[in-house]
Amino acid sequence: MKTIRILSVCLLPIAAIMVFLHGTQLFAEVPVTAGQIAGLRTAAAQGDASAQCSLGACYAKGEGVPVDEAEAVKWITKAANQEFAKAQFNLGVCYGGGLGVPKDAAKAVTWYRKAADQGFANAQFYLGACYAKGDGVPKDAAEAFNWYRKAAIQGFAEAERALGDCYANGEGVGGVQNSVNLLEARRAG
Repeated sequence: MKTIRILSVCLLPIAAIMVFLHGTQLFAEVPVTAGQIAGLRTAAAQGDASAQCSLGACYAKGEGVPVDEAEAVKWITKAANQEFAKAQFNLGVCYGGGLGVPKDAAKAVTWYRKAADQGFANAQFYLGACYAKGDGVPKDAAEAFNWYRKAAIQGFAEAERALGDCYANGEGVGGVQNSVNLLEARRAG
């Protein structure tokens, strides 16, 4: 069973739909209707990166359309190539899990990094996990700590837990000063 985690936001004239795919769970503010899929297709065909990313997520999960991993990757890639951070993250997830593309940890890292460099917390966390495990990059506890820290500063709970584990296990931490810096950054941001 593939576990996918795809984050997508699409804005339609009538309603905003937030779709978050994780494993087999789908959470949406409103159901995706045929009319909304048509609106997404139109906007995506016109080059709207958010719509492309959302349409790809719908194809990945089969929300409002049949599951079609190749079509999902097609639309997500179009958005990712427009520097849309959520799509870059999602494309990394596709490569990391082999969703619609051959599994390739190095390509996953490339796309996670593109999104992470834009400040996308999910991607920062995933990139940290890649460094922690040595998945697609050489194992590097200090680099994992660095990426977890960036995501944790934004309040990303999973990164906060991972950062706590780094401190508890003494992995990648640079001493007490890092703890003080994180606390100061959280207070400032």
